[in-house]
This record gives sequence, structure tokens and C-alpha cells, in this order.
Amino acid sequence: MLKYIYVLCTLILLIGCANIEKNLKVSLGQEFTLQVGQIAQVDKEGFEIKFEKVLEDSRCPKGVTCIWAGQVRCELSIKDNESTTGLELTESGLTDSPSLTTKNKFKIYYHVQPYPEAGQEIAPDKYRIILKVEQN
Repeated sequence: MLKYIYVLCTLILLIGCANIEKNLKVSLGQEFTLQVGQIAQVDKEGFEIKFEKVLEDSRCPKGVTCIWAGQVRCELSIKDNESTTGLELTESGLTDSPSLTTKNKFKIYYHVQPYPEAGQEIAPDKYRIILKVEQN
């Protein structure tokens, strides 16, 4: 019986920790990282950003000679008090610099990691997107 109580307590603790990590609170100008399914609430701006999924990753792997640098496309959703809208971000391969897009009155800097390596597939849960949101 004690064993079952221990297992139950451990599960409750893990579920609680998962919820804490799922949502981040960030400020404008702060760099933050999201994994697929994770949400960042932008403090004082009244909206949140969720990393929905990677749509495509055709970036040329490190150590390989390619005709095309490729690209990675990610889907995010932005939810405010009124609605939820999708945002597709595309980043070229063979770049270490953050890419930039604008949405309404905001600049969004982003960079997708990890970068592909020859012969290694990236599992969907291993992708991270590094973001920074600033006033335009």
C-alpha cells in the first residue's frame, strides 16, 4: 500500500512540474525558448505565443555539401483577448543569426534549434525555437 501512495505522490508531483514548465511568463525584449506545445505569456501585452509544430525541416545538414541551404518552417499561434491567429515562421538553412518578422506592432526575432546533422533525424519533441518580441 505504501508503494502505491509513493507512486501516486510522485505522479502528482510530476504533473505539477509539467504544468509549471508548460507556461512561461516573459517580457518584451526578453529572449526565451519554447519547445513544441509550450506557451509564453507576454507580460503587460495581453497575448500569448504557442509553438504549435515544425511544418518542414529541409535545412542542409552540417558537414554536407548541398545545392540549396534549405529551410525550416514552424507554426506558432498568437492568442489575445479577442482571437487566436496562426503565424508561420520560415528560417533559411546555414544561418546562425536570428531571423526577423513583424506582426502587428511587434518585431519577432526567432531561431530554430537544433541544427540538423548528417545521418541524424531530429525528433519533433527535440525542436526549440528561440524568440524575442519587441515593439516595432
